[in-house]
Amino acid sequence: MLLNILIFLFTLSLLVVSHEFGHFLGARLSGVKVEKFALGFGPPLVKFNLKETTLLVCLIPLGGYVKLAGDQRGASHYEDYEFFSKPVGVRAKIVFFGPLFNFILTLLIFWGIFTTGFPSSQPIIGKIIKYAPIPKSEFTFKELEKLKENHLVYEEDREKYFAWTIPKINLERLKSLGFTQYQIQAVVSAYGDSLRAVAKKNFSSEEVATLVQKGLASHKLIYWSYPRKNLEEKLSQLKGVDTSHLFKILEKYSYPGYRAGLKEGDRILEVNGKKVRSWQELSQLIRESNSLLTFKILREDKELLVKVNPYRFTFKNPWGEEEQIAIVGIGSKVVEGNFVVSFFKAWGRMGELCFIIGKSLLLLILKKLPLKEAVAGPIGVGFLTVQVAKAGLVPFFNLVGVLSLSLGIINLFPFPVLDGGHLFLMLLEKLKKKPLSEKCEEVVNRIGLSILVALMVIVSYNDIIRLRERTPKISYSLAKRLSQVGIVKEIENDGDYIFWEVSEKELKEKLKDISSLDTQKVLSSWRNSLKVIRVRLDNE
Repeated sequence: MLLNILIFLFTLSLLVVSHEFGHFLGARLSGVKVEKFALGFGPPLVKFNLKETTLLVCLIPLGGYVKLAGDQRGASHYEDYEFFSKPVGVRAKIVFFGPLFNFILTLLIFWGIFTTGFPSSQPIIGKIIKYAPIPKSEFTFKELEKLKENHLVYEEDREKYFAWTIPKINLERLKSLGFTQYQIQAVVSAYGDSLRAVAKKNFSSEEVATLVQKGLASHKLIYWSYPRKNLEEKLSQLKGVDTSHLFKILEKYSYPGYRAGLKEGDRILEVNGKKVRSWQELSQLIRESNSLLTFKILREDKELLVKVNPYRFTFKNPWGEEEQIAIVGIGSKVVEGNFVVSFFKAWGRMGELCFIIGKSLLLLILKKLPLKEAVAGPIGVGFLTVQVAKAGLVPFFNLVGVLSLSLGIINLFPFPVLDGGHLFLMLLEKLKKKPLSEKCEEVVNRIGLSILVALMVIVSYNDIIRLRERTPKISYSLAKRLSQVGIVKEIENDGDYIFWEVSEKELKEKLKDISSLDTQKVLSSWRNSLKVIRVRLDNE
């Protein structure tokens, strides 16, 4: 939970500091004195002076601000270093520099991403995954709990695989035969109640994302490892060990794309007769199809047809909804550009996003796009940021770039209290050759602030509703049963929500006593190291 809060605060601070730094730099370049540059609000925790500016780090780390000398018309003495002593054009430059630096931050982030490498949106295969580094058979959480320490794993091609249970092995005897002791690195929770164990010591994030889709959890279990070569001969020296089943469930699972003959560099033109223009379209076609797939590909200027039968799973997610995963075992091409080319790609990416954001805002104004779907408040943005951060640094900074661009565009709207509203008032001042009266400007800003606060309340309410819909449901009777067997303790009843404090030790020991429990609903939160599960109660 603390890490999630820190991720959100880091993102918010980065966006706000870049925006306020724009105002700061614009003021300094225009000869306007910057009295304060604050990170956060409330009482200052740290304060120091940098020339004529006081830098503050405040108690509440939600945003920040810049205080310019003479930035209130009524309080200005029109000294040369004050904001309102400057011509309209200079003041407009200072205001515009805020959104401008949001755009610059977006450009720098996208430039860095494209320089280091970014998955292409084009339907070009960049990676073929040949084999799954996991056992072919699945087993449930309850079955996993029955496994004891000192089970056997064999090694092949420097990858490690589980064998099944070996009863009562003499540990000293194993050491004398050359077996090596390891600890399981992770247990992967995947499809409903079933689990897959990853006994490979090191595995890439791409493998985990492709194989699992649903997350990772640690599970301490010691096992013994030995190269497969001559393993049966070594095991024959262990009396009472049945080796007949050891190599039957450990066959490598080769992925459909590899078996079908797909290769790196293939451009996918069509799937089942439907044109594919992007990797997103390809993923959707694979996911929605329930039959054999016919890929039309372009390879070395030749069009070929390749039939692929995806590896499909249907399972219930933690909210009780059925989902389907179709795995082909291909990855998108990672495009690595040089320093100069990546700069222009970053500009192109910004242009695409500006069009998408502008179109969404237009549809929102025309009431063709519901407010609930189009706009997220701080709660929704925070939730999205934390979820994307778990996917890695590239997706996280890509999202930060999108948020920074959105913040810059929205701030340019000609709406009171926003930078665009100030620019609009300056335009009127330029046209009329005199400013609006102080009273009129104050009324306009108050109305704008009231509307903005009301909008924030609405979008925050929509965020809460969306998060509520994501919250797992269990019946009240089941909740009581969980409490009775000592797995959970009721903390607070909040309407149709109930909060449960989970004891990890009791959960592992007593979960098997609840035969009708959908374990994924409870374990999904436990595996993510949450100590409190919030569940909705059905009206039962």
